[in-house]
Amino acid sequence: MNAHILLIDDSNATLTILEQQLGRFGYRTSTASNGCEGLEQVRLNPPDLILCDVMMPVMDGLEFCRRLKGAPETRLIPLILVTARSGGEHLIEGLAQGADDYIVKPYNLGELRARVEAMLRMGRLQRELHTANEELRRAESQLVQSAKMAAVGQLGAGIAHELNQPLTAIKGYATLLQRDLRDHPRQNQHLEVIIEQAGRMAKIIQNIRTFSHQGEYAFALGQLHRPLDDALMLLRTKLSLEGIELSLELGEELPPVPNDPLKLQQVFLNLLQNATDALLEREPPRHLTIRGYRLPYPPPEQVILEFIDNGNGIDPEHLPRVLDPFFTTKEPGKGTGLGLSISLGIMRRHGGDLRLASRKGVGTTVTLNFPLKPPLTTVEDDSHGR
Repeated sequence: MNAHILLIDDSNATLTILEQQLGRFGYRTSTASNGCEGLEQVRLNPPDLILCDVMMPVMDGLEFCRRLKGAPETRLIPLILVTARSGGEHLIEGLAQGADDYIVKPYNLGELRARVEAMLRMGRLQRELHTANEELRRAESQLVQSAKMAAVGQLGAGIAHELNQPLTAIKGYATLLQRDLRDHPRQNQHLEVIIEQAGRMAKIIQNIRTFSHQGEYAFALGQLHRPLDDALMLLRTKLSLEGIELSLELGEELPPVPNDPLKLQQVFLNLLQNATDALLEREPPRHLTIRGYRLPYPPPEQVILEFIDNGNGIDPEHLPRVLDPFFTTKEPGKGTGLGLSISLGIMRRHGGDLRLASRKGVGTTVTLNFPLKPPLTTVEDDSHGR
């Protein structure tokens, strides 16, 4: 596809000339008459290159440059400032704000083409470098986390195996004793506590087994709202009874992504349960928002899901450890500390990630990112249902 160039100038005549000249070279163009319109165009349809006049009403080129280069999602878009005066403080300021090049009016067609082609090459190289750095950072983080989780997983698998047999015996004999002592209420009460606590231990062991061996994945190309709807169906009544207001802000045109619906349902249930627990620690109003959107830039293109609650938040000293296996801030008996670790592992298997941000007294946001390209496995198209 031909490169897309955004032209920003308050002169319609200049825009028309630039559109004609760049169209001859095979480029696609779009236009804006000031910096505000330009930022909106960038948000709706990120270009490969921007040519922006310096002197404009509403928002001039320098302010546009500052905002464009100050935003992480747009800072890599190459920007050429166009000015009628060579040199001067405004050009120095523009380059200091992050502009990649400038061209002085009047310019000849050869110079315009050369600068445009050079900036497009630079933009491609910057995006490739950014993608490579992100993949390297992600791979390094995953390697460290995988090694840590593998070690804990091996230990957990051994412990689970050793505990499961005696636990089964304890629960079985307690049940038999309960039958034999059905006419002794006090003893029966004590046995009921033993059976209840044995059941709790069995659930912990099952979580450890899940953490240690997450099993096979069945990836298919499908919409994320399907496993999300399944998870919400299980908890929607509880959310309503607890006075938690649920808001769904899912874009209508979210593209399908490669996913294992059953594994993602487990992730969504973990996050919804965590958010519910956090919200119940505060007085109403209690809000839980699930937001989904497409993030086309910077590459790779992704679909983002955010789970946002207005609970009490997480203490800053706990934040670095919340994704570690067996770490929990819940009261004893209310959590194993494996939910987020398991969820992180599932997201990594999807080629994505799980990030958590929280402010004490304000709330917590968990962000899931799903790349549109499939993980290293065969993916079937399930975007239209089976």
